[in-house]
Amino acid sequence: MSSTRERDRFGLMMRNSFISKIQKLLRAGIDGKACILSISVEHMKLLVNWFGQRTGDRVLRHIASVLLEWEEEEGCLAGRFGSDDFFLFMPTAEKAQILQVYENICTALDQECPQADFRPVIGVCVIEEGETDVTMSCNNAQIAADTARGRAEDRIRLFNPTMMYSFRRKQQMAAERNKALLQDNGDYVGADLRDIQTECDALSILGESALVIAGLNLNTGELRIAKADVPFPSVIHHATTHFSMFNNLIVAQNLIHPDDRAEYLRLTALSHLREQFFGGQKQMYLSYRQKKDDGKFYKVGLMIAAGRVCDPEHARIALVLRDAASEASEESMHRIALYHSDPLTGLFNRTRFERDLERYSEKPPENLLCVYIDAVGLHEINNHLGHKAGDSMLCTVAGASRSVFQQDTIYRIGGDEFVILSKTMSFKDGWAAAKKLRAILRESNYEISIGLHQLEKGEFIGDAVDHAENAMRRDKRAYYERTGNLEQMRMLNEQLERILVEKQDTDQFLRAIALHYKGVYIVNMKTGRMRCIFTPENFKKMEENANGMFFVALKQYERELVKEDWCGEFDKLFDFEDVNQHILEDGILCLTYKKKDDTWVRLQVMKYMEDESNGENTDLMMRIFANAAPAESELDSGYVSEIKWQS
Repeated sequence: MSSTRERDRFGLMMRNSFISKIQKLLRAGIDGKACILSISVEHMKLLVNWFGQRTGDRVLRHIASVLLEWEEEEGCLAGRFGSDDFFLFMPTAEKAQILQVYENICTALDQECPQADFRPVIGVCVIEEGETDVTMSCNNAQIAADTARGRAEDRIRLFNPTMMYSFRRKQQMAAERNKALLQDNGDYVGADLRDIQTECDALSILGESALVIAGLNLNTGELRIAKADVPFPSVIHHATTHFSMFNNLIVAQNLIHPDDRAEYLRLTALSHLREQFFGGQKQMYLSYRQKKDDGKFYKVGLMIAAGRVCDPEHARIALVLRDAASEASEESMHRIALYHSDPLTGLFNRTRFERDLERYSEKPPENLLCVYIDAVGLHEINNHLGHKAGDSMLCTVAGASRSVFQQDTIYRIGGDEFVILSKTMSFKDGWAAAKKLRAILRESNYEISIGLHQLEKGEFIGDAVDHAENAMRRDKRAYYERTGNLEQMRMLNEQLERILVEKQDTDQFLRAIALHYKGVYIVNMKTGRMRCIFTPENFKKMEENANGMFFVALKQYERELVKEDWCGEFDKLFDFEDVNQHILEDGILCLTYKKKDDTWVRLQVMKYMEDESNGENTDLMMRIFANAAPAESELDSGYVSEIKWQS
């Protein structure tokens, strides 16, 4: 296995090491054909939203373990270019082996997300004997993987040169949406730049100072160039090409300075852009050296901006390249800080954390102390006192951390998790500082769990972070064993007293109606998560298997309990647009169906407003499952057989 300096926190080779290793193998010569696989999880961001960042990290670690097994047992090479952007070099191009890789990764996904049906996509680029351009092969594999997205069956795609032209057919079907960003008179017709910070910024970007203006579809990878005043690959203006192919040509034609290529390719990888913008990022700023007409390299700034909504349904973003010479360094630093900052606390975010880990992996510091912190009780505070109270806790932890660890780098890497990396503190000094931080926060009735680990000589940086996290978890477990969370409950008691009294009244009511109701749930249609008001025992197990995801549990309920003749009508509950439209028009949706035990159930779906005075939480729906009375079921059974949706 390669040196740890060549590998990321999961033990996989980083981009430069991966490409270099394969180039050496190809130059030495291979027998027959080899191949490179581009592997990613479709809808990875949705997986993280549903199951949480920790589950997402475990999924990535499982996939990495699968690829490392192939590396050790089959002579492959495994790499990760960022997020869920995995690559595997196989010394053969046998279809059976590629299919086995796919099955292994599906098994890894099912271990963490059972019954959620998240699946990988794999693009395959075959390397013929004598070929040595590994970067081109990786990009081609990515293009092939992109064509597998959205397919139910064909999840493994073999690259062929005609793939890029298939995007032009899609472009024609959406010609109005994909018009050039600028009209002939220079007016902006798109919606991608509506959220740029100021009107002044927008005007300057779209003025004569812009070297390049282009639009990119994150779903398909289609790139449309509206303006280009620097040497670019021969792409016709107002026509489309695939973004990965375009980047491949830029590098191949030496249009970006050699020292800047790796960082440029990492930050503009489609997988990275999807993760950032589908995750809520509005803008990104890159700085690198671009070749101009005189053959010299000049520093340029690339701004990538999303619209007010950026998700798989609204996937277009804008790219604007400007000469960086005219930009003040202070402004550039401010933009970079925005990209790497957590908007709530102002600390560095997970993106910056992962970037710094990769940097330390390549060049480990002489001394590094990792301090891992968890804000204890954040979940309870959010649930019982509201997210404003939770945000206040997080900001207090961030502020106290800054005051104690003044010379160190602090990150918020998850909802309640913080990491501090110190290149100056010893373990003893770090522990003293951590105790001081804990004492400060206890004055505000907040509790934290802390874990520390000093990087050892030759130790992989990712392992050091894992050791610190494990130490934090031991500290957290000891806290709960010692206090039973009494301190946290003491803080919440006064606020919860009224809620508990109301809950007792509700429990009495639920016991009175339990014989008639099968279940009552509040469901967030945007996230899929549910809040249970009344749950029967058989559904509790389904809820646990689905990790709190209502529609995953509901699908299992349908398979196990709904009579087969009624499954077609039951499936309409998963057509969210139709359900929403029905409720908007009629205020309520009713469905009567039959279970396998020949009992009837009546389901009612309606809007649920937690606070009708301010109209918030419009994504919430209440779903009530109740016994259908014999007379009612007999009446419905004839009518419902023709029209089962009732208002």
